[in-house]
Amino acid sequence: MPRSEKHKIAVAVNAAGEIEGHFRASPFFEVFTVEEGRVLDYERRANPYSAEEEDAREALCWKVMEEVLPDVRAVICAGMGESAYAGMLRRDILPLLTPEKDARRALMGYLKGRLRSDERFLHRPYGRPDPGISREGTCSREREGEY
Repeated sequence: MPRSEKHKIAVAVNAAGEIEGHFRASPFFEVFTVEEGRVLDYERRANPYSAEEEDAREALCWKVMEEVLPDVRAVICAGMGESAYAGMLRRDILPLLTPEKDARRALMGYLKGRLRSDERFLHRPYGRPDPGISREGTCSREREGEY
């Protein structure tokens, strides 16, 4: 259920404004200030860590949270690593993984309390099988849902 008090939600997006396949690799975040189901403000933040080397991906997730999104209470994206997901929950940040590509539609689903996180879009550590991840390590986003 979404929070009723004023807070910020980040949606991981690509340059076209579609929800990005991985939290840390997202070149931008659309950050919405919301309260009681209404959008009060919007800004687009660049992610300076989106093109970084994969070797440091876990550490970079925390740099994104601490430096790019320190004021965010929920994150909507199409995929993220298990440790980032668990770490957000420990920090009282709600991670929402979705196959939805339209950022505004996902945001409206969140505001109406209908957007549910789909943990099949968690990226497992390499070497561990997961039916939601293709052999290339990217999420399968073929399912459609009501948001």
